[in-house]
Amino acid sequence: MRMTVIVEFSEELEAELGAPGTYVHVEDGETVHGLVERLAEKFGAAVRDGLLTDERLQDDAVVVRHSAVASEPLSPESNVSAGDRVRFRL
Repeated sequence: MRMTVIVEFSEELEAELGAPGTYVHVEDGETVHGLVERLAEKFGAAVRDGLLTDERLQDDAVVVRHSAVASEPLSPESNVSAGDRVRFRL
């Protein structure tokens, strides 16, 4: 089942990518790593290279899921769900 995740970029990423964020369609059970792969398809391989080293996040990359009640740091293995608002920051 396809679902939509709301992706927001930090100011640095926004300047580099030319967009403050995007909507990404992912499959049920998708991980942050898979979400980065979808972003690379949309914005180019530099996104992947800037956020991931092998299977890990770059040392200066932070990924956070935001909700109305809390913010939660995510790892590449973390699952994303329909309607999630995920912010990528360098």
